[in-house]
Amino acid sequence: MSDSESAAAAPHPTTGGKSMETVQAQQNRIQSERQPYKSWRKKYRKMRVKFDGVLEENKTLFKQEHKLDGTAKRLREELEYVHAPATIKFCATCTDNTTVNCWRSCLT
Repeated sequence: MSDSESAAAAPHPTTGGKSMETVQAQQNRIQSERQPYKSWRKKYRKMRVKFDGVLEENKTLFKQEHKLDGTAKRLREELEYVHAPATIKFCATCTDNTTVNCWRSCLT
């Protein structure tokens, strides 16, 4: 009877020299030590998509900036052309007036 009592007293049967409690404790410890699953492929795919989006935006802004620089240069040239004849006429009249006044002062 003592053999049957000792078998009944053990909470779980032993397997390979280990009790079920120690096996479960080991499994729990291993699971807690594991790092969570991370998909590096997904991570870098997301980073690549974001990078490509920023790169495309940069390209469009660069093209837009150069287009605006060309437009600004063209407008500056047009404004110089529009104001150039008036400026030349004004300078010519100023020069003519001073030479006339200069000649008048010399003659008198």
